[in-house]
Amino acid sequence: MEQTLLDVARPAPAGTWEVGAALPAPDFGVGARPLPTPRELHERFCAGARILVVDDEPAIHDFMDRLLRANHYEVQHASNGAEALNVINSHPPEIVITDVMMPVMNGIDLCRQIKANSRTALIPVLLLSAGGSTDDKVNGLDAGADEYMTKPFEVGEILARLRALLRMAFMRSQLENAEQVIFSLALAVEAKDPYTAGHIERVSSLAVVIGQDFGLSPGACAQIHRGGVLHDIGKIGVPDSILAKPGRLTPEEFVIIKRHPDIGDRICRKLKTLQDVLDLIRHHHERLDGSGYPDGLSGKELTLESRILAVCDVYDALASNRPYRAAMEGEQALEVLVTGVKAGHWDRDVVECLRHIVSVRQERPPDAHPQNR
Repeated sequence: MEQTLLDVARPAPAGTWEVGAALPAPDFGVGARPLPTPRELHERFCAGARILVVDDEPAIHDFMDRLLRANHYEVQHASNGAEALNVINSHPPEIVITDVMMPVMNGIDLCRQIKANSRTALIPVLLLSAGGSTDDKVNGLDAGADEYMTKPFEVGEILARLRALLRMAFMRSQLENAEQVIFSLALAVEAKDPYTAGHIERVSSLAVVIGQDFGLSPGACAQIHRGGVLHDIGKIGVPDSILAKPGRLTPEEFVIIKRHPDIGDRICRKLKTLQDVLDLIRHHHERLDGSGYPDGLSGKELTLESRILAVCDVYDALASNRPYRAAMEGEQALEVLVTGVKAGHWDRDVVECLRHIVSVRQERPPDAHPQNR
């Protein structure tokens, strides 16, 4: 019979584990599993993993502290949700185990706040409930809980679930690390040319404002921002002599520069976390009339997000300094875009939205950027 955590007021029947009893040997899991295995996870990542226990019962804290430390985890403690948030902000844990019913702030509200904060949203949360009602479970999962268990729980099961949550956290960290390398690479590409300083941040930020004006969801606007940061990453495959050339490109050089959306697409396609921005990376130089590159898309083949990014990219190029000419004034740059609308290049509504933003804010983009390449 599996060992079970019982209510501290109840006697423990044979084969169960009473609060205050001796702890079993640490459980690392057995059997072959997809990499990383539980043992590898403990050796490479989980050994010493920090787990925050949130409960208003001292006996539960004592029990969980001994159980987790016996399995080589570091343990933090909080007596309610508000106290837990302070702990998380100062020393973020790898996992949060929280009771549901607590004073000041309950576990469901704590979970909701953890998942609503971009800095803590990926911390796995395991909810423990003494009641185990369907409503509690539904509310907990709706709040973003990664696991839900009822008391009394089986020790073997909670340790197995913790290992599973740590595997998930480990894999997420690997994806985050790989994604961060890609974003750092994008910044490195921009830094190669002093005329492009700040271009990707200006373009991505302006595109987000336009997306918001179009009523796009927060998720879609976040996608636009990520795509804006990465849209020129393919320029890492373009010679510096072309990127920073102080003058117009030759037809042969322009053929080379036109490869950068495809190169960027192939760099980022390997990461599943970047699948939603591939369209923006690949198609930010397409035009509504099909005269753009690399795929010659036109009309409804172009998403609203890619049309927004294309307009912002051109606007920043026009309104920024080039080696062979000074930046255009904002209104002058807008008139060039309006001419492009009449020629069938750009989305009329997007350009009008941009005009409104520039007019209302009376913004003039900072200097930077050579040719719109």
